[in-house]
Parts: sequence; structure tokens; C-alpha cells
Amino acid sequence: MVRRTKEDAQETRNRILDTAVEVFNRQGVAQTSLNDIARETGVTRGAIYWHFANKVDLFNAMIERLVCPLLINSPEREAQLTADPPACAAAGAAEAGDKARPVLLICRSGKRTLDAGAALHATGFAEVAHVVHGFEGDLDDAFKRSTVNGWRHDGLPWEQM
Repeated sequence: MVRRTKEDAQETRNRILDTAVEVFNRQGVAQTSLNDIARETGVTRGAIYWHFANKVDLFNAMIERLVCPLLINSPEREAQLTADPPACAAAGAAEAGDKARPVLLICRSGKRTLDAGAALHATGFAEVAHVVHGFEGDLDDAFKRSTVNGWRHDGLPWEQM
């Protein structure tokens, strides 16, 4: 058995997380297996299970590494984003303090975060991603959400607070 240092283990964990971001982005979370991530990372599935209990645990660790300085958590912020995405992005940039930080945006349908992401990118943020269909997704024929697509529809982890 090969002994590794804590630094080696952390480097492997980070490589797994970096690869997971790429594979999840390309294939979608539901369509990605731990085998896919292991193969692209160049590690065994055992190495993944050493660091993560399962795919949900890996996904949660990946999300924890992303910092979202622009939180749409108030009616004022939501109104600002709708009325003036560049001004809202500038406010988010001021809050973040460091434009090298990765930013993950999520909203109800994914439409507002697309504009917000473009505005953040225009202000100098290099790593901006958004959840394409948002939390609840597009409306179905009966005008209901979470039935066609979205974070919740895809069974991704979430918790009502």
C-alpha cells in the first residue's frame, strides 16, 4: 500500500472536485457516475470513496467550494437585478472583494441568473456559473414548476429552511 501525505490526499481530493465540476457541467449531475469522474480524474473509485461517501457527498463538497457573493435574498436585490443587471453585478463585486472567487448563481427558473452571470463576467469575474434551469425550472403546460426540469426536479440535494 502506498502511503500518502496529507498534502497528497488534499491534492487528490481537489483534483476529484475540479474534475467533478467539469463532468457534471458537461453531462449533468443525474447522468454522471462516480466511475465517470474517477476515469477522468485518473484515480480509482476507491480513491473517490476514500474522500466522499457517495455522489451526493461529492456534489455537496463541490458546492461548498463555490462562494456566491451575490445572493438574491431580498426584494430590493431582486428588483435591482431585474431593473439593472450591471448595477447589481457591481454591488455583488463590491461585496465579494475578490473577483477571482468562483461564483455560482441560482434563481427560480435560471433566467435572471443568466443576465446576472453575464453582468458579473463583464465586471471582471472569471469563474461565473449558473444553474441552467434554476431551482424550480420551466413552467409545464399547466403552468406548474418542478415538473419539467430544475434543481428540485432532478433530485439534487436541497433543504427547506
